[in-house]
Amino acid sequence: LPVAQAGHEDGYLDAIKVSWDDSDRGKGPVGMAIRTGKPVIIRDIDTDINFAPWREEAHKRCYFSVAGLPLTIEKEMLGSLTIYASETDAFNLSEVELLQELAVNLAYGIKSLRALEDRKRADKALRESEDRYRSLVDNMDLGISLIGSDKEVLMANAALSKIFNKPMSDLLKGKCFCKFENQAGVCPDCPRETVFRTGKTSSVVREVVRPDGIRMVIKIHAFALNVSGERRCIEVVEDITDKKMAEEEKLHLENQLRHSQKMEAIGTLAGGVAHDFNNILTCILGYCSLMEMKIADYDPLRAYPAKIMASANRAAVLTQGLLTYSRKQPLHPRPVDVNEVVEQVEHMLARLLNEEIELSIHTVKTPLTVLADSLQIEQVLINLATNARDAMPRGGMLQIATGWLEMDVNFIKAHGYGKPGSYALITVSDTGAGMDDGTKKRIFEPFYTTKEVGKGTGLGLSITYGIVKQHDGFINVDSEVGKGTTFAIYLPLTDIQGVVQPQTLQMIPATGNETVLLVEDDEALRNTLKEILENSGYRVIGAVDGEDGFRKFQEYGDKIQLLILDVIMPKKNGRQLNEEIQAQSPGTKAVFISGYTADILSARGTLQDDTILITKPLASHTLLTKIREVLDK
Repeated sequence: LPVAQAGHEDGYLDAIKVSWDDSDRGKGPVGMAIRTGKPVIIRDIDTDINFAPWREEAHKRCYFSVAGLPLTIEKEMLGSLTIYASETDAFNLSEVELLQELAVNLAYGIKSLRALEDRKRADKALRESEDRYRSLVDNMDLGISLIGSDKEVLMANAALSKIFNKPMSDLLKGKCFCKFENQAGVCPDCPRETVFRTGKTSSVVREVVRPDGIRMVIKIHAFALNVSGERRCIEVVEDITDKKMAEEEKLHLENQLRHSQKMEAIGTLAGGVAHDFNNILTCILGYCSLMEMKIADYDPLRAYPAKIMASANRAAVLTQGLLTYSRKQPLHPRPVDVNEVVEQVEHMLARLLNEEIELSIHTVKTPLTVLADSLQIEQVLINLATNARDAMPRGGMLQIATGWLEMDVNFIKAHGYGKPGSYALITVSDTGAGMDDGTKKRIFEPFYTTKEVGKGTGLGLSITYGIVKQHDGFINVDSEVGKGTTFAIYLPLTDIQGVVQPQTLQMIPATGNETVLLVEDDEALRNTLKEILENSGYRVIGAVDGEDGFRKFQEYGDKIQLLILDVIMPKKNGRQLNEEIQAQSPGTKAVFISGYTADILSARGTLQDDTILITKPLASHTLLTKIREVLDK
C-alpha cells in the first residue's frame, strides 16, 4: 500500500492495485523496481504492454510517462518511489539520476524510522546525498528555488543568483515576487499561485528587469511538492533572452525573405505582362489620338477620346507603379521641393475626392528639397488619398501636411526603423474607419485588400511602399479603429541646388513624307501605328515579323529611309533584323519599340546600349516627335 504521495493524484491510488509478484499486476513500474532493484522508466504508457492494467485510470488523470525507482538500502528492499508525468518521454538521464538520489534519500529516511540504532549511519548517508544533490543543483544552468505556501523563498541555487544578478543573501528570506521580480504584490499570472491552488504544474514566460537595468526574458516552470503535509513549490527558471532574440531575428529575416520573394513575384508578373498590356494601351492611345485629329474642336464628341486617353494613361501609370514596386522601373530623380509637389497635386486630389470630404493642405514655408521623381511622389499622394476616400464613405477630412524632421538614434530606437539624417516629412491623415493591428501589419503586402471583390486590386499601398523605398525613404502607418489613419512618409533631404520647375513642352513639327518600314508582330498595334504614321504624311510598309521585314527591305530597300522595329518578335528579333539590314545597307536609321522592361531586354541580349528605344505604351506625339528627330539628324 502507498504510504506517501505528492502532486496531482485525484484518487488514482485508491483506484489501482499493484503487486510485486510475478503476475500481470507485478510487472508494472512498482513491481519491477522492487523485484529487480533497478529503475524502471516507462516513456509512453500507451506503447508499454506491461502498463496495460493501469492505463485507463492513468489516462483519466493525464499521466503519460512513469518512473519507478527502488527504495533499497544495503541490499534491503524497502519499497519503491513512483513518479507520474503529464507528458511522454518526460525523464532524461540527469533527471533520472536526480530521482535516484532522491530515492536513496527516501530509503535512508525510511530505514532511520524503522531502526533507531541505524540513525547515525543513515544521517551521514543522507547528508552526503544532500551534498551531492546540492552540488548537482548548484552546477545546473537552470535557476531552482523552493517556495513555501506563504510565498517565502526557502532555497535558491547559484544559477538563480546569476540569472537575477543578486547575491544569494538577497534572494532568501523574503517573498518571491519581491525577491525575484521586484513587485510589491503577487504577479497577475503567477505560476506559483496556480500550483498552490490546483496542485498542477504551471509555466509562464515574462520579461523582467534586473537591478542593473538589463531587460531579460525568463521562462518559469512551477511544480507542486508536498513535504510532510506542507505544501511547497519547486520553481525552475530558465533565461531565454538569447533564444528569444534569436527567434525574433529569425522571424525578421524570414519576413525580409518573404517580402523579397513577393517583390520578385510582382516584378516577374509585371515584366511578363508588360509587353502585351502595353501593346493594347498603345492601340487605345493611338486611336484616341487619331479621333482627336479628326474631330473638330467644337464637336461635343471630342470629350470622349480625351476621357478614354486619360483612363489609358492611368492604366499605364499602374503598370509603371508595379515595376517601381519590384524595383524594375527606373526613376528619374531630380532636386524637387516637396512643398511644391504637394501643392501641385492639390487640384488633382480635389477632383478625386467626393464633395463630402474636406481637403486641407498645410505646407511649411521652408523649402524641403529632396532627390525624387516628382511624378512618382504625386502617385504616392494619389494612392493614399484614394485609400482615405474609400475609408470615409460618409465624408470626413483629409489633411496633407509637410514638415522637417531630424531622425536621430533615439527616434530610430523608439520607432524601430530609420537612418540618421534630415528628412522631409509628409503626413496624410484621414478621419475614416481606421484599421486594426492585423490589417496594419499587412497593408503593404501585394494584392492584400480589405475592399469588396472588384473594388480594389490590393496594389495601391504596395506601389506606394515601393516608391518610397526606392527613394531611400521610410513610410509608417498609425491607425486605430474608429479614429482614422495617418501615414507618415520620410524622404531624405539633399543639399543639391537647382530645383527643377515644370516646363512646357515645345512641340516639334512631327509630320513628314519619308518611307518607313514598320515591323511589328501584333496586328492590332501594327495597324494602329501604320494609320498614325500615314495620317502624318509618312508612307508605311508593314511587316508581320523579322523575316517578313527583311524580305520587304530587300524589295523596297532603296525607298526606305527609316526602320521602326519591335524588339521582341518571332522568327527574328529586332536586333537581328537591324544587323542584317545594316550589313546590306550601312547607315540605315532605326528606332526600336518595346513593351518589355529594360531588364528583360538586357537579360535576353536583344538591345544594345546605343539603341534608340521608345517604351510602350507610347503616345502618338512621342512616336512622331522621336521619328522626326531621328530623320532630321
